[in-house]
Amino acid sequence: MEPTKLVYINKTALQVYLLLVSVITLVMVMISASQLINVGLKTYVFPAADAPAYIERCFSEAPSPVAKEIIVEDEGEGSIAEPRSCEDQRKDQEEIYHTEKARDAVRNFSLLIVALPLFLVHYRLFTSERKKKVKVKKED
Repeated sequence: MEPTKLVYINKTALQVYLLLVSVITLVMVMISASQLINVGLKTYVFPAADAPAYIERCFSEAPSPVAKEIIVEDEGEGSIAEPRSCEDQRKDQEEIYHTEKARDAVRNFSLLIVALPLFLVHYRLFTSERKKKVKVKKED
């Protein structure tokens, strides 16, 4: 194989690599940015849309008297603890929902911080390699 063909194959492989990484990181940036925008819109612009998708049924509202009683094993055998109120259960569910929402926002923001510089570096390298290739062809 001639050295010029080997250099051409390596430059093509480099361009393919740079293009693939650019596309993949661009998709990562788009996903994380859209999810961050979604969280921001739900939190500040449309707060009525910011509600848990699923709320568990309250045990104290259950029709069965058995469901109202919670048996606690560590307090003694057969002792019955007071059932938690529906309001306490809803507060716990809302707290869990807001914690999960904050965790998602942090994950999306960190993904954006990592993917955006990777995209910019690889895309700039890809475009500079293409410009070099075009200049070489014009000189020939």
